Amino acid sequence: LFMITTSKYTIESLKFIQSQGTKNHEAVWAAFRELTNKSYTAVAVYGAIATKVFSDINANLFSTTPIWAVVLLVVFTILPMAIVLTNLLPTSLSFVGSHPTRMINDYFENVVEEAQEKELLSFIIEMQMQQITATKKVLKQRSHKLKLSIYFALVLLAWILIIHVL
Repeated sequence: LFMITTSKYTIESLKFIQSQGTKNHEAVWAAFRELTNKSYTAVAVYGAIATKVFSDINANLFSTTPIWAVVLLVVFTILPMAIVLTNLLPTSLSFVGSHPTRMINDYFENVVEEAQEKELLSFIIEMQMQQITATKKVLKQRSHKLKLSIYFALVLLAWILIIHVL
């Protein structure tokens, strides 16, 4: 946990730092929502590709294709969707703000009145830093999964082209 030395800051500067932290956290949340929307779009696209592949397999369009090639086709059809679907599973996230019970404790009650607002602001800033870091970590993991699913989808499309050439 990063500790702020409140004696080095004015109340106004702590309020400014806290407002910037709030803006940063809101931007991270906007990126998180955008990534979730892109994941839903990817699921729809992968679903359409899977429907086409499985209907072609069902119609015996790959009857002259070696079985190992069809198995790879099925694997590369399922894999991107499975990866990106994990982006849509519930996750633990951090929200802006702090629960009041975390801010009402002996430490803050025993601080001199003039310093209390500075101490509370520094506490809020420290919590924001933890929340932003935790949310960015989840965002990075989900972004990686979306990219990985796109790579596998491209391999799938290349594999479909190769099979049709065989």
